Amino acid sequence: MADRIQARAIARAGAILKEIEKAQGKHWENKRDGTVPFTRTSAANDAGLSERQRKTALRVANIPEQEFEDKRRCVQIALHEFSDWSDRKIAEVCGVSNDFTSRIHKEQVSLKDTCSVSAHSEPTIRTGRDGKRYPVPARVGTMPATRLAV
Repeated sequence: MADRIQARAIARAGAILKEIEKAQGKHWENKRDGTVPFTRTSAANDAGLSERQRKTALRVANIPEQEFEDKRRCVQIALHEFSDWSDRKIAEVCGVSNDFTSRIHKEQVSLKDTCSVSAHSEPTIRTGRDGKRYPVPARVGTMPATRLAV
């Protein structure tokens, strides 16, 4: 859930920065009163964003909202329908990055844990991008039931 909030914050920061007119050579020109014009870079710096964060926010803001949601939905459906596939294989099929797929997968798993409603359990074997089958490593932070009974 935190990743989703962060993604929305990045998209909103990019949208705000896009509202500011591009400097395109104006950053060298001073106004008559000696002040420097307000630019996207200065706004990002004032907000405490690094250069990388500023560029990422602008890139995310350039993705149409509908396209972003379509990709998210594609990954969600693939995770549900092909739960034995690896995140990398799903990312390849959906045309998104592995990080994007992993974040959505973690959101779904944490949501399942919070609601404690599970339509089906997580698979113990995954099919990799190469077509081979691999065991799924135990999730970090979980304890086997036998250790809890002690």
